[in-house]
Amino acid sequence: MLSMYVSADHTNWDAILPFVTYAYNTAPQSTTGFSPFLLYGRHPSHTIDTILPYKPDPSECAPISDTARLAEECRELAKTFTTNDQERQKSIRADTSTSAPTFLPGALVWLSIPTTATGLSSKLLPKYEGPYRVVERTSPANYLIEPIEQSSDMRRRGRDIVNVERLKVYHDPLIVTSC
Repeated sequence: MLSMYVSADHTNWDAILPFVTYAYNTAPQSTTGFSPFLLYGRHPSHTIDTILPYKPDPSECAPISDTARLAEECRELAKTFTTNDQERQKSIRADTSTSAPTFLPGALVWLSIPTTATGLSSKLLPKYEGPYRVVERTSPANYLIEPIEQSSDMRRRGRDIVNVERLKVYHDPLIVTSC
């Protein structure tokens, strides 16, 4: 998550770290189905909570034993969800073959870029650039691609032939799909 918001020269990662940590800790995790806050029986405090006057809700003033019991139930459910997800992932890995993907002309793809920047953390560098449009398949392992927008960035040149292993299907971030 941090790499998505860090500046190009990696000078602001420490300023955005608290916001990324908060977003991670309050978001439901795909494996457990719960946020890390909830697994420990807590509700996250928001910025607005510090501005508005405190008015305790009677339902929030439950005895500690009730809160501990609910937290334990959440942890047990999370263990069950995690085990189920691990089994599902194992069956997916067993069912899939490792053949290279095929792309049709006109398909949008991401292009993997090598992470060799001096003085910058490779973990915070982008792994892919694009999107690119597939022009044609030049061989079973190579595709001719072109950027869909012209860029002043020297790394994003015009048409180029790349190996299929460097390509990944592009999903429009503005289109939300349900699971």
